Amino acid sequence: NQNNRFNIIMLCDTVCLSCVFTLLADGNPPVETSSAWLIVYVFSLGLSVTLFSVSLWCAVIVERRLHENTASTLERKLFLQSDDLQKVWQHQLENNQPTGPHEIHLVNQAYERWVAEYIEPI
Repeated sequence: NQNNRFNIIMLCDTVCLSCVFTLLADGNPPVETSSAWLIVYVFSLGLSVTLFSVSLWCAVIVERRLHENTASTLERKLFLQSDDLQKVWQHQLENNQPTGPHEIHLVNQAYERWVAEYIEPI
């Protein structure tokens, strides 16, 4: 749910940023516009580009962190529900071994069991 909110924010930022760039490319003020208004116009466009870019950048960072948090939560649930994974990872830690294809296969099996138990088919 939070991921969807940040996706919507990123979409709005992207649309607003494209509108600002459209104004930059095609938005010519009238010829008789005073220099003070031109400075305000250029300053507002620059500020808009900066703020929407920062907002988009921050939303991407938050989205990435939410995905990492979701993945780590799922990994903990899989670990707690699978005795095989607990034994293999304990052996792996005791012998200081890297994660190999066998561990990945066990994670895949635990994930399949978790999906079968908690996710309803469409």
